[in-house]
Order: sequence, then C-alpha cells, then structure tokens
Amino acid sequence: MMPILLPWLSWLMWMSPLASDQVAARQEQKVATSEPPVYRLDTSTITRPDHLIQPARRPGQAQVAVVIDDLGHNFSRDAMALQLPEAVALAVLPGSPAGPKIAEMGAKQGRSILIHLPMQGEDMGNTEPGTLTMGMSMSEWQQHLADALIAVPQATGINNHQGSVLTAEPLAMQWLMQAIKQEGGLFFLDSRTTSESVAYRTARRTGLPVLSRRVFLDHETEEPAMQAAFDEWIRLARREGQAIAIAHPHSLEWLAGRLSTLESQGVTLVPLTTLLPSAVIARSTGQSDAPHERALLPSPQ
Repeated sequence: MMPILLPWLSWLMWMSPLASDQVAARQEQKVATSEPPVYRLDTSTITRPDHLIQPARRPGQAQVAVVIDDLGHNFSRDAMALQLPEAVALAVLPGSPAGPKIAEMGAKQGRSILIHLPMQGEDMGNTEPGTLTMGMSMSEWQQHLADALIAVPQATGINNHQGSVLTAEPLAMQWLMQAIKQEGGLFFLDSRTTSESVAYRTARRTGLPVLSRRVFLDHETEEPAMQAAFDEWIRLARREGQAIAIAHPHSLEWLAGRLSTLESQGVTLVPLTTLLPSAVIARSTGQSDAPHERALLPSPQ
C-alpha cells in the first residue's frame, strides 16, 4: 500500500499559493508543433453500470444531451461528428493526432468541447498518452492536466476516458477536482465507467460544476441493442426530466438518424451545459489577449 499512498503525501504541499503561479506559467506555454504518433483505441473495458445519482426532475418537456467520446484518432471518421446537431458535445482525447483539430472546428460551430482525460482503468495494456495513474506523483498529474488544457484550449469541460480504477479512489478524485476547479471555468462530466465511481459526489463537495452520464448508447454495437439503449435514454429523460448519454465514433451514422426522431417523441436535445446549475464562468484559454467569457446556461425553471 505504501508505494500507492506515498504520491498523495505531497497533495497538501501542492495545494498552495504557488499553484496559481504554476497555472499562469502553463498558460504561457505553446502547444508543441510535432504531431504525436497514432495510438490504437481500446474501448473494450467500458461497462454500463447502474446509475447512483438521481437528478432532480425539471418541469416541462424532457431534455437530453449527448456527448461523442474518443474523438481524435481518425479525422475522416471523427469529422462526421461535426455534421450532427450543434447541441451535441465533443469529447476529444488530448494526446491524439486529430483531437485538437476536431476541438477547434467544433468550437467554431458553438459546440461544448470536453477534454476526454485518460485515467487508469482495469486494463492498462493499451493506455492513451497522458493517462493519469495511481502511481504518479502530484507533479506528474499536474503536468498531464496542464498539457491537456494546452492541447485543447477550447475546452469548457472534462470527462474521464476509461478510469474505472482512478474514479473509484476518493483521494485521487479529491485532488483532481481541486485541480480542475483551480483552473477556473471548467465543469466535470462523470462518464461512470464503474458503478463505484466517486467522481460526481467528490466534485459536488469541491464546489465544481458537475454532471453524470446516464446511458452508453453504443456499448453493445448491434443495432437492436443500440436502439434499446436509445429508448432507455428517452425513458429516463421523461421520468427524471433530463438524461445524458455518451456515444462513440463508430455509431455516428446511426446516431444521426436517431437524433432526428427526438422532437416527435416529445424530447428536446439541448447543449450539455444547459443541464448544469446556473452559473457564469470565465476561463482564459491563452489563445487571445483577453479571457473568454463563457455562460453556462441555466436550466429552464
């Protein structure tokens, strides 16, 4: 246990006034110009756990939001996400070859852009560059987060890629949510790749705006299974007032056809940030002389 716990002993030392200086220094860095190598994507460990957090029901028409995960490894395939309704959010892998470009194009369309931050899962045989793990020091965690924010400066949110091990560790999530909050202008979406995740409630205790995934639309790739997941998404939205789904690049063509049926089923597709608690935040992206003001739209009352 000691080799795992030792990296966390520096946590209290890290959360000091020096951290703000380190963040400022990070914003002055430039994105590396060399293209990273292509890595094979592994989604085999994604599960579809029961959801533990029940969002409050909202009056009026049910609202749904959807995020496309795992973007950045195949530009020609992933660019199809840009043809979906602009309410669809994009979660890009920060260390992928095409991720930053997809994020830039999506942001110009007015989409919500998330950093799909790689985190330690059960299977560590095929990890993404910049994966956060339990064995890292605090300085390594900080550097990986800073690198991700530099690679995807358009991001207003972060969600976990894999992470079934890390998101179940309370101390790890405490540090991560504090680090994200300190950056300012970011929210967290718990992808819930494990039913043991403590990310959502840790973010809430930290005061970080947070959302949680309800359905994976394409965990099973056969069309009848995807349709069943889609129907469950709508059912949950009607029952609870809102529901967030995650899909992946391999199902983009199918998803485009299904999203067009939402209005006829009495469900409204909304931007992901519409489901956040009312807040107005500012985040300096380092890409211009002035910070970009971003409104996190309040949910309908």
